[in-house]
Order: sequence, then structure tokens, then C-alpha cells
Amino acid sequence: MLSKNQTILLSVLFFIFIGVGATIGPDMLGYFWRGDVNAQIGKYQFDIPEDETIARASSPIFRRVTGLGGKDQSVVFLISATEVSYQVPGYKTSEQGRELDVKGVIRVWDKLRIEQYQKPEHYRELWYGQGHYKNRVIEAQGNSDLYRVFRDEKKRSAWVVLSQMPKAESQQPDVMEEYWVARCSKQGGAGPFSQSFVMCNSYFFVDDIVVEFYLAEDNLSYVADIRNIIRDKISVWKKTV
Repeated sequence: MLSKNQTILLSVLFFIFIGVGATIGPDMLGYFWRGDVNAQIGKYQFDIPEDETIARASSPIFRRVTGLGGKDQSVVFLISATEVSYQVPGYKTSEQGRELDVKGVIRVWDKLRIEQYQKPEHYRELWYGQGHYKNRVIEAQGNSDLYRVFRDEKKRSAWVVLSQMPKAESQQPDVMEEYWVARCSKQGGAGPFSQSFVMCNSYFFVDDIVVEFYLAEDNLSYVADIRNIIRDKISVWKKTV
């Protein structure tokens, strides 16, 4: 029989466990209960094997940091850095002891919403240096053929990466994937025990499926190859219900 102190300790641990579960849900607890993901989103059934999952359910933490919306039903996935490097020579697999896996979110959108993102107007200000980008700063990204675009000299904690130099006098490409690579931002480093790092995320569409994925800044040159790898994965994972 448990003593009074033991009972109190167990009660405290129980409420901590429940509190953590309610706060971070499947993002953390999913690592303990990790397994195959079978999720229906819209008209699709996604069957993702255990070694390509992050958690059983959709990830609220991932959804909060994305730029594509925060309340959609979604499922998350992971493709190991080792697997990517087999298909993409030169892909950087680790940084500061951390594996640079490709992690992503799959959602299903309606046609109208997708069209809004695919219209050239969506990135017109960015390309022509108008509106929010009227004071933009463009810099070449070192060791690559990519360009960083900051909104202005003072706002340098976040930026967009393009594969073409945006010029007001040149025609903006009609297809986003021809020039838009990713958005990046500085993360962490606020406390004495945290290290700052750069997180980049990109996205693309497969019919009415939108895929947003995360990768290291040093691997942005391979974004087209990574999109193709994910496309191939989705063709295996998804089935029409």
C-alpha cells in the first residue's frame, strides 16, 4: 500500500503528464506511441509507414509556425537526411550534431484557395519591390546561386530565398516554383542554454494537396530535388477514398 507521500507524488506526476499531453499533444507523446499513420484528409487516405512519421496525429506545433494557415486538418511526415542524401549528392545531412531530416505537413485545400497562392500576384510586391518590399534588401546567398530578400535593412530576422534575382524591370515568372525557394527565419538563442539556428520552409502543390516542408538553409539549393522526392512519396502514401 502506498504511503501518503507516495500517493501525493504519483498524483503530481499524473497531472504533469496530462498537462504536457494537453499542451504539446502528439508532437511529444507521439514519439512514445509512434507507429504507422493512417489518416483521411478530404477525399484522400494517407498511409505513411512508421519510419516516415513524426507523430500519429496532426501536429499543432508545426501548424503554428507555418505560413500557410493554422487550423487545417493535416498529417506530418519525415524523410531521413540519409535517404535524401542517397538521391541528392551534396545534401548536407547533419549540423551541430543534429540530423537534417526533411520534415513536412500535408494538407488538402479547396481549388479557390490554391488558385490564390498560385497567382503571380501573390508575390508581385516581392518581385517588383513594391508595398511591403519597397525598401527591400537583396543579397546573394553565399556558396550558392540563390538570393536572400529582406523587407528592409532593419528587418533581418526573416527573409525569402529566390533562385532568380528579382528585378523591377524584368518580367515576373508565372510559375512560383521557377523562382520561389523558401522563407527563412532565425530561431532560438534567447536563453543561455539555447543555440540560435535558421529554419527554412518551402511548399508546393500536388493537385489539391499542399505540402509544406522544412529544411536547413545550406540545403536550399536542392529544393527542387526534395520536392520531387516528396512527390514520389505522396504517390505511394495517398489513396483516393
